[in-house]
Amino acid sequence: MADDEVATLERELETLKLQLEKERKKNAAEQDDSRSDTKQERKPEQGATPEGTKSQRRGGDKKAAPSSKEPRIYVQHAAVGSRRGKWWLRERQVLSRTIADEDGAVTLKVRETWVWSGRTVILDKIVRLDEETQEDKRAVGVEKDKPEIAKEEPDNKNKVPFEATPSSVQPSKEAETSAEAVVDSKAVVTATKANDEESIIETIMFGLTLQWNVKSVRDFVNAANSNTISDEKRPVWISQSRGQITEQVFKSDVMACLAVVAGGPAQENDLAPNTIWQHMNIVKRLGQIENDPFVQSCMSQLDLDTYLAVVFLRHEPGFDIQPMRSDPPIPPNRQVFY
Repeated sequence: MADDEVATLERELETLKLQLEKERKKNAAEQDDSRSDTKQERKPEQGATPEGTKSQRRGGDKKAAPSSKEPRIYVQHAAVGSRRGKWWLRERQVLSRTIADEDGAVTLKVRETWVWSGRTVILDKIVRLDEETQEDKRAVGVEKDKPEIAKEEPDNKNKVPFEATPSSVQPSKEAETSAEAVVDSKAVVTATKANDEESIIETIMFGLTLQWNVKSVRDFVNAANSNTISDEKRPVWISQSRGQITEQVFKSDVMACLAVVAGGPAQENDLAPNTIWQHMNIVKRLGQIENDPFVQSCMSQLDLDTYLAVVFLRHEPGFDIQPMRSDPPIPPNRQVFY
């Protein structure tokens, strides 16, 4: 599923890049035509065309520009801190701003930073804001020294500015010149490749791996299914009743109980929380399982100095792994996870 989301995002980026390249070529051609017209006006003795012909040709150029009605590409606007699938929008910056056109609209060059599982994607967009949206932004207090798009208030949820390619932003000469400058300054959609060459966020990512003790788990399950343990004490996270608990069922129930607070991807014996707070929640949940009366009753039937599982802590980047070595609970409770 994650690969599909990456592929979808890459397709959107490629489409935007093609649109921007097409617009740049179009603006360059129009600029060359305007320069050739200026040279012909300055040198009428070298076979300049009549004014009527020039006006017709210029009129034809103006009509030709809007005639190419290409479908606009709209990208769903997301607030900073929100998620699109597995991707998290960490930051949005305003890189450049054009002068308002005749309709009062302003064109912005916006840079977004999307993050997912150690991967980062830098996305440059061309955003058009109408006059009404600008007034709302001024009321919020957007300053030039803080080039970030302010989060919209709840009352303005229906006033989300639409984002379009530069092909839809051609109301005036000033807007065309500004758009051309943005394109010439490499205003193209860029993204890191989802492969080994992609950039990695230089932050510590935590992961947990449980290595089960086969003999201890077998003895624990036998004690849980025996008549010496009251079934009334059975915790809700154990899915089967007494006599139906198996080793695989018990391990799956423990991992499912931990995955509720993990927040990130969860596999058979591995957890990958996205934040340090989720990592702390997993450690706290391990202590809750360990201090459960039913678990302690079953542990009392096992040999001393035995554990159900060893918890390994992973650090990324660096790929270091070592036992967590948590402190034992207060006696007479037994330690379940080492």
